[in-house]
Amino acid sequence: MNLWQMMMARRGLMDVAGKEELGGGGGGEPSKEQQAELPGGEGKEHNPGTDDAHKQARQPELDDEYAGLSQEELIAKLRDAKKSGAELLKESMKRKEKLAAYGDIDPERARRLVDAEAAAERTRQEAEQAELERRGEFDAVKKQMVAAHQTDLQVERDARTQVEAENATLKAQLLEMTVGASFSGSAFLRDKALMTPAKARVIYGNHFEVGEEGSVVGYDKPAGQKDRAVLVDGHGQPLAFESAIERILRADPEADALLRSEAKPGAGSQSKPSAKVTTPVNKSTIDKLTAGLGKIVTK
Repeated sequence: MNLWQMMMARRGLMDVAGKEELGGGGGGEPSKEQQAELPGGEGKEHNPGTDDAHKQARQPELDDEYAGLSQEELIAKLRDAKKSGAELLKESMKRKEKLAAYGDIDPERARRLVDAEAAAERTRQEAEQAELERRGEFDAVKKQMVAAHQTDLQVERDARTQVEAENATLKAQLLEMTVGASFSGSAFLRDKALMTPAKARVIYGNHFEVGEEGSVVGYDKPAGQKDRAVLVDGHGQPLAFESAIERILRADPEADALLRSEAKPGAGSQSKPSAKVTTPVNKSTIDKLTAGLGKIVTK
């Protein structure tokens, strides 16, 4: 400020500067306090000769920077300088207040703590990345394990299917050697049934199964029906095939159409021999009753 006052005093602007910025004072000489603030004037009395020499020494420097400025421009620069100084002072006070909030904290120690926290954060991020990579590898291993397990299951399923097919083949062969042979060699079917053994097997084959000892066991009902029971004799032993197939056929509601007649003409018999009539295998009970009634009416 004093430098500006001195410069303006030399240009005859002291009165204007005093009115605009200093609040009065006129265009007189600087006071002793102002002279003390000037370069080389601290603690010295005002000496016109010395001051003039000092002013003349600094004149080229001042002229170089402010020589071409008008009175208004000089006043504007003065105001800008004052405003900038006030802003710098406010900023400095704010920084001091911020520093005061930290108390007696050692800046170096604070910096080390900040660096340590940053290092810990980097370590945590690296650990998370490693964990993600490990999980990715685990997922790949798990995927391979699942694929291998599925392959093993498929192999097991194929093997089980093959075993079941072989068992079915063996069972069919066993049934053919046991149940099939029993139907084919049955004297009862050959002598007393009106159907061939092959057709009898188609109709009644599911009444028979192969027992634990390889014997043919007969049942009163076909396989899969409820309350199915083994056909036994008076001692509780399973019936032989001949007895079992005879009981099954005689229990059939259409047994009369399935079995040959066992009546024989005797000496005192009133019946007359008649020509043998072949009854269709698929003749129903109603048809048989109708035919019987027709015979009675004829007689």
